[in-house]
Amino acid sequence: MKKFIEYLELKDLSNATIKSYSEIVCNFLKHIQIEETQITKPDILDYLKHLKNKQLQNVTRKRVLIILNHYFTHLFEENIVTENPCWNLKMRGTKRQKLHKIYTPAELQQLFDNYHLVYVNNAESRQIVDNKLAILNNERNSMILNILINQGISVKELNKIEIDDLNLKKLTLTMKGGRTNKRRVIPIKPTQMKYLFYYLHDIYPQLLELQTDDTNKLFLPLPLKKKHKNGNSTRTMKQSLCDLTKQIKSIDGNFTGFHQVRASVITSWLKDFGLRKTQYLSGHYKVASTEKYQVNDLDDLTLNINNLHPF
Repeated sequence: MKKFIEYLELKDLSNATIKSYSEIVCNFLKHIQIEETQITKPDILDYLKHLKNKQLQNVTRKRVLIILNHYFTHLFEENIVTENPCWNLKMRGTKRQKLHKIYTPAELQQLFDNYHLVYVNNAESRQIVDNKLAILNNERNSMILNILINQGISVKELNKIEIDDLNLKKLTLTMKGGRTNKRRVIPIKPTQMKYLFYYLHDIYPQLLELQTDDTNKLFLPLPLKKKHKNGNSTRTMKQSLCDLTKQIKSIDGNFTGFHQVRASVITSWLKDFGLRKTQYLSGHYKVASTEKYQVNDLDDLTLNINNLHPF
């Protein structure tokens, strides 16, 4: 098991994930009570049937199969087994998730325009001293939304973007990658430039003055009016995104969360660029992660066919 843990660590998985994987493999070995070299596909299928009898859902059993596949791949690479018994095994009946609403590029742009109109332009027009933090907060959040709807990054990646990752001459944003997403270079649209210039030259210096530590991050936290009970004096990115979510929901009833924005961008990329380029732009390690968004495109096509040819 020690070598399996080292194998997982090389995949840059979190400690919690490694612990979970190890426990699931231990539970499997304890139940099966067969030498690893003697385990076959029927043994794996029997274990999955055992989990089904315990009322475990297909999604959970699919995760177990994925973990066991990792384990036997490790054993195969170490020449402990001659064949991975999990190869070519797939769980049937696991449903693909589809968001309630997939935005078109025009609708995403309208979402940004509406936010900017309601929460940025109005705030700027008041210019009340007491509202300075609120104005800066909305300006920064507007830039966050702009990046999300155009570059399609995940919310986990927002806090990793640094000033140097922006290349305004080449119109690119470099995402360094990490445990969940690969490194890639994403184009910046010319229509974003006026917002980026304003943010970098007018808003960012004001945000920088409020920081207590040296930082090169593109999106900076704002101080809290009162110190939080846990001792924090600044709002975390998670708190800021919760506030931004509430603001957007107040102007768009179809908005459910930023995973919906990313799904909409990836769905649009699939239509414009195809599977492989979309996989690169999305930062997905596996093409299967990109393929699951094709169901959105298929559903849109079905809807169009039904509208045009109802019979």
